[in-house]
Amino acid sequence: NLATAAIRQQALTVIVEGYMDVITAHQNGFSNVVASMGTAVTEKQVDALKKLSNNMILALDADTAGEGAMLRCVDYENALATEIRVLILPAGRDPDDVIKDDTEMWQKLLEEALPIMDYTINMVTTKLDLTTARDKSLAVDRLLPLITEIQDTIRQAHYLQKLAGLVKVSARILEATLSRIHPSPDSHKVKKLVQKSVTPT
Repeated sequence: NLATAAIRQQALTVIVEGYMDVITAHQNGFSNVVASMGTAVTEKQVDALKKLSNNMILALDADTAGEGAMLRCVDYENALATEIRVLILPAGRDPDDVIKDDTEMWQKLLEEALPIMDYTINMVTTKLDLTTARDKSLAVDRLLPLITEIQDTIRQAHYLQKLAGLVKVSARILEATLSRIHPSPDSHKVKKLVQKSVTPT
């Protein structure tokens, strides 16, 4: 409730994990910050927030659980009809730490937040060797089903072209594969595969 006016005024919600992150943010003038109280950002939370603003930035801790929560939020972009962005925190730091140490750095991180699909592509591909046929195929297998779920045709085409460039194959090949993929009730299984690909082994 304390963030409502700031979210409406700035047309932006910043979602963090815990109450200490929120308290520190508000104490330092970042009043459009709310907490999911854990990494599980839910559809109910997104539905409540989109009444204030469709623009959201996730600033979850830079750990595996936080990464998994961000990946699950790919689903929510269609409901918002806009991109969700991800603030990339320095390794081993959380929002509370960053804001206490350097409010200007926090503001810079907000401005540099990546669209969640770009974040997801980066998380998957940095763990692969895209000079090999095997890992190119893995990248396509893990990312193409997520791209399929994007309802905005321009954004879908953008990420299709980006993936084609990364794996260095014709976009037409991916388009042909894309046309055979349809989102289904089993799409959560794909997200589990993506999460597994960013989890340290």
